[in-house]
Amino acid sequence: MKKSSTNKPDLIHRMKMIIDDAKVVIDHLENNKGMNAPTIHADDAWTHISNIEIAIDLGSTESREWKKFTK
Repeated sequence: MKKSSTNKPDLIHRMKMIIDDAKVVIDHLENNKGMNAPTIHADDAWTHISNIEIAIDLGSTESREWKKFTK
């Protein structure tokens, strides 16, 4: 695996954003809502899966600007 030049604070932020989106998807599914149904933060739950993919991509800087929306 290629080593990333991403720094520790960036990796921590990315992981927090992944956890944040995962919490929304889990809550959504536990409330018997489908992936195509709107969440309280997005048009559908798939948007949160897309956000997770973006945060995992160390070549992308998009998630650096994101703010946490769950507690």
